[in-house]
Amino acid sequence: MYELFADFPLNGYLFIKLTTSYNRFTGFFVKFINEKTFIMKNQAVSVKYGVGIGILLIVYFFILSIFDLHMKPFLSMANMVFMGIGIYSAIRVYKTDHQKDNLKTFTYQQGFRVGLVTGFIATIIFSVFFAIYVSNIEPDFIPKMTVKWDAGYDVGVGTISFIVFLMGLASTVVLSLALMQIMKDSWNTTPGKTYTVGNTKEK
Repeated sequence: MYELFADFPLNGYLFIKLTTSYNRFTGFFVKFINEKTFIMKNQAVSVKYGVGIGILLIVYFFILSIFDLHMKPFLSMANMVFMGIGIYSAIRVYKTDHQKDNLKTFTYQQGFRVGLVTGFIATIIFSVFFAIYVSNIEPDFIPKMTVKWDAGYDVGVGTISFIVFLMGLASTVVLSLALMQIMKDSWNTTPGKTYTVGNTKEK
C-alpha cells in the first residue's frame, strides 16, 4: 500500500503539468478554430459583395446597351459609384462582425484587404463578361470604339479586356484607400492615444 503513494508528490506534479498542458492545448485549439471560422466568414463577405457588384455592373452595362449608350465613356463613371457602394458595404459588414466577435482590434490593413478582395472579385467577373460580350454578343463593339477613340491601330479582345481589368483594379485600390480613411478607428480613442507622440513613453 505504501508503494502506491511513495511517489505521490512526483505523480501529482506530473498530473498538474499534464493538466496545464492539456488546458493550454485545448485553449489554443479553440482559439484557432474560432479565428479560422471568423476568417472564412469574412472571406464570404468579400465574395458575397464582390459577386453582387459584378452582377450589378453587368446589369447596368446591359441597360446602357439597350439604349445604345454603352459606348459613351462618361456613363461608365457610374461603375465607380457602384463599386464604391459595394466596397463600403463589405468593409462596414466586416468591421461590424469583427467588433461583435471581439477577437482582435479592427485594423486599417484588414479593412483595406477586404476592399481589395471585394473589388478584385467584381473586376474579374465584369472583365470575363466584357470579353464574352465584345467577342460574341457584339463583335463590332471594338471597331466602333476604336473609331470613337481615333486609334490608329487594331485593338483586340484581349487587349481591351485587359484594359478594363486594369481600370477596375485601379478603381478598387483608390476606393479602398479612400473609404478606409473614413472607416478606420479614430486615433482619439483610448487605444489610439497610446500611440500618439505626446503619450509615447521612452524606454
